[in-house]
Amino acid sequence: MDADLPSATDAGQDRRPLVLIIDDDPAMRDSLAAVIEAFGFRTHTAVNGLEGLEAVATVAPAAIITDIHMPDMDGLELLTALRNASTGIPVIAISGGVAKGFDFLSAARKMGAVAAFQKPLPVFEMIDTISRLMTRGVAA
Repeated sequence: MDADLPSATDAGQDRRPLVLIIDDDPAMRDSLAAVIEAFGFRTHTAVNGLEGLEAVATVAPAAIITDIHMPDMDGLELLTALRNASTGIPVIAISGGVAKGFDFLSAARKMGAVAAFQKPLPVFEMIDTISRLMTRGVAA
């Protein structure tokens, strides 16, 4: 058998790293997924932290991008749940604002996010961060 040909067990398996995107805004979720896929990653999306937490168990993401402000379970609650579950999955937090002087992105970093970005997102910086996470593990 030619070593260059894929085996039957490789058929249909996409080995690109999977990034789970959690955001309640469908336009943000879809556009972020399109950009990340354009840079060679697979994506899976969820609309809130609860759905994202369920996806962690089913799709085994290599990294997670989560919005902070979402209904049902927000990004900070998700970070707490992931930390309590000891998943070890690197999380990048994103947010569109500050409420009453509270810096949600700083709080996310303190809660374990490896990086945090303000919307509108610096796409190339975020892609660079994801790429570094995939090549070095969880160091961003």
